[in-house]
Order: sequence, then C-alpha cells, then structure tokens
Amino acid sequence: MGRFNVDTRVPGVALVALTGEHELYGALKLQERIESLIAEGLSIVIDLTETVFVDSSIVGVLLNARKLAQSSGVDYSVVLSGSTGEPVRRMFEITGLTQILPIVERDEVPSRSDYDSSSEVSSPGSRFSIGGSTFRA
Repeated sequence: MGRFNVDTRVPGVALVALTGEHELYGALKLQERIESLIAEGLSIVIDLTETVFVDSSIVGVLLNARKLAQSSGVDYSVVLSGSTGEPVRRMFEITGLTQILPIVERDEVPSRSDYDSSSEVSSPGSRFSIGGSTFRA
C-alpha cells in the first residue's frame, strides 16, 4: 500500500506526492484531499515520480481531479520521471492518458548551466517548473 503527502510550501500550489502502490483502498481519501485543495483555489501538481503502481480507481481520481481543476480555474499537472514505475508509465501510454492529462516530464540530471555559479549545491537533484513555480526534488 502506498502513501501520499501534500506540500503547500509554494504559495498557491499543492504538491501531492504519491509513493509506492496505489489502488482502490486509498482512492477515496486521495480524491477527497485533492478536491479540498482545489476548493481552496490551489493549483495541483500530482507527483508520480516515486509511484510504482496505480490501478484504474486512481486513474479515475486523476481524471476527475483534472476535470474539477479545469472547472474551478486552477492549474493541474501530473509529473513523471525516470523513477516512475514502469507499470504506471505503461498504463499511461496504453490508455492514452499521456494525451489526456497534462504530463510534465521531470528531468533526471540537470546540466550545470541550470545552476547559478555563485550558489552552492551539494546534490543538485532534479528541477521542474509548473505555472511559473520551480520545484526541486
């Protein structure tokens, strides 16, 4: 069973990170949480970079959240990366979700030019931008 965390440190944005395997058991709780974040007017970023598996109930939550976000006028994105589980990627490709959901591919290794030479970064990690906000994982 997987878990999800919500990070609202970036003003106006809720980063919802799913880790592990997600299925029907946790779908309702996830849906309710995303709906409450949208009701607060927050842009939604669904982070699937550490997700190993999702079943059709979670896909339904993601699709419903996209529809609700659109009707509420908030941004909605789904983030994938090289660390996203192969079953998740396969489901997105086979079902055409990559064409339906707003997918952002997180780069795995940013180039040195992505960083200001005056800043110290011990482990650069990965960065991606959504709606003018830059995230570092």
